[in-house]
Amino acid sequence: MRYTIHNISHRSHPLDEHYVDFQFEVRFTEPEELRVENYFYSYGQLMHYLRKNYPDFAKYLESVRRSIDAWGPCEHRVMQEMGDEALEQLYQYLEEYLLQADWIPQLFEMEKTRRSQPPQLQINTQKAAEKVFNDLDSHRKPMQLTQRKYYKFCETVEKQIRQTAVEVYPELMECNPEQIKEFKYLFVSEIQAMQSKIEKHLLKSRRN
Repeated sequence: MRYTIHNISHRSHPLDEHYVDFQFEVRFTEPEELRVENYFYSYGQLMHYLRKNYPDFAKYLESVRRSIDAWGPCEHRVMQEMGDEALEQLYQYLEEYLLQADWIPQLFEMEKTRRSQPPQLQINTQKAAEKVFNDLDSHRKPMQLTQRKYYKFCETVEKQIRQTAVEVYPELMECNPEQIKEFKYLFVSEIQAMQSKIEKHLLKSRRN
């Protein structure tokens, strides 16, 4: 089987802006010419490949993530912060992976099967896919709003607690780098517990 990868790009996931998908096109030349457009592979999946095959680059991406003082996966922020040269390298690693991925032949067969279906069946399949997407999309804004509130609360509280702690205990900044790093994440579980209590309180108030 022969094929090439074209038009690699990335975007935030439609249901969660913190996650990133890579979009690309697969052009098969053997066993016959066939083009699969707008296929996706996730940033998280690619990281598994990078950790195994390019650990230094994976560590670089993880260091970029750690430099972002925010909650959540922040894959979209990593893509913004990493720079054009690193982004181009990331695309090259994705292409390298795709050119030897064991699931690509299945993609060829799936596309062949889809195209061999009667036109009406193709239309019905497309309509079913659109319905699923629309159903998911109808829940997208409420989900995104809930998530944004969660991250905003947690990030704001964490920064304020750290600021207050340093003002009261300035000697915290005299700790070694590892202890400072530990301090940065010292209140995570407590903040999550606070946010959970707020959600439960709001749920209770809505029921009354």
